[in-house]
Amino acid sequence: MKVQCVLGPPGTGKSTYLVGVLRDLTSNGYALNDITFVSHTNAAANEILSRLQLPRADKVCTLHALCFRLQEMNAASVVSHRALAQFEEIVNVPISGRKAEDDGQEVGDMYLDVINFARNKMIGYDEAYYVSDRPGTYVQFEYFHQSYERWKESIWVIDYTDMLDKYIQNPVSDNSRVLIIDEAQDLSNLQWAVVDKLIEAGNHELVIIAGDDDQSIYIWGGADFDGMRKFSDKYGAEVKVLDQSYRIPKCVHTLSQNLINRVSNRFPKVYRPRSEEGVINMYGDFEYMEFDDINTMVLARTHRLIHDMESTLIEKNIAYRKHGGRPGMLENRYATAIRAMNRVMRGEEPTKNQLETFNKVCRYQYYDLDNISGKMYHEVLSIPESMVNYYGNVDVETEPKVSLSTIHAAKGKESDRVVVSTEMTPRIAESFAKSPDEEIRAFYVAVTRAKHRLDIINSGGFDITGDGHGY
Repeated sequence: MKVQCVLGPPGTGKSTYLVGVLRDLTSNGYALNDITFVSHTNAAANEILSRLQLPRADKVCTLHALCFRLQEMNAASVVSHRALAQFEEIVNVPISGRKAEDDGQEVGDMYLDVINFARNKMIGYDEAYYVSDRPGTYVQFEYFHQSYERWKESIWVIDYTDMLDKYIQNPVSDNSRVLIIDEAQDLSNLQWAVVDKLIEAGNHELVIIAGDDDQSIYIWGGADFDGMRKFSDKYGAEVKVLDQSYRIPKCVHTLSQNLINRVSNRFPKVYRPRSEEGVINMYGDFEYMEFDDINTMVLARTHRLIHDMESTLIEKNIAYRKHGGRPGMLENRYATAIRAMNRVMRGEEPTKNQLETFNKVCRYQYYDLDNISGKMYHEVLSIPESMVNYYGNVDVETEPKVSLSTIHAAKGKESDRVVVSTEMTPRIAESFAKSPDEEIRAFYVAVTRAKHRLDIINSGGFDITGDGHGY
């Protein structure tokens, strides 16, 4: 069995390389069903399918989905949001469904994170609790955890971590000649154990793991940032570094390498930037930023910090898209209702969704759309007063040049211009004090999204430049 470790620093075309590997294999007699291609997220798996021009493939999926299929599990047996709401009532502990990177998590969300962290790291629940933010008390957490396990058993449901556990308990072959693990830097100890079992149960001729340990930013989810190196050592993997970035200009590359070299334990790798010099600007506050016709990605560490910058964009009447969290001004129901009015005034038929949304937010139930000619949006729709000015100045039909995102949600994306806020919430600052490497990797991911221009909002938060201005 040949084992290869592919290291793909930012912008070096890891996905393109892996698609090339898949095409070479299929052109050399391998059927697609001979290849298992596993990625950390559905989005990454779908990207591979898109590049191969395939609608779907059972063996191109997430590791959880692969375990689910190999164990022939039933979709109806997976914990749903509705079922979790019922559990919330049973234990009388609030659960919002928010992720660890978000602000505003409820105690139940934190407890579930601790449970999954312990299982993914394969450590004791008490150890996981005491390295967490310690929500409630350990006695309360233990009650929640035991109740959660009993509840799952009582209604015959499993969660996503159970899918991995059940495969480890009963490993079966994936019946593939090739196993490819993408985004391997995000795998937890439990997921690496699944990979070991897949290899033991299978008869693979080639195993490839691909990723970049420098971009391992899901530590709170149990990711083992050192997993790729340990796997490579265990199986004697041939290490291949994709050494040319097609995204990052020189100045951004220099800054990013100075940043990532602060990490204590990493795979040593050298790769080259593009020939363009690029631009880096420093700002003291987001309010001083100007936006023109260049595609711009605005990044912050949490959704709460994104919300603060969103308020500034709204005040300045700047069109933007928002990724994750609550819908932005062009994705919410008011924008949808305005688009319904626009279509009618153009002599077009609104979509079903637009019409339903219009009826929900119009001032009068079932307002006659035929009589809206010449009327302003706020005369017909119950738009909050704080939003009226924005919708009067911004075209909801436009495709915004500005996007808002957390750093985690921006992973794998790129933009001509990237704006990075260095601000950290008290919770993130506390996490940084405990484990600086995790935050270094997060901001490394942020700055390496920039193709031409990087703007840093140096607000006394994380010290990206290393000049001492920050925590």
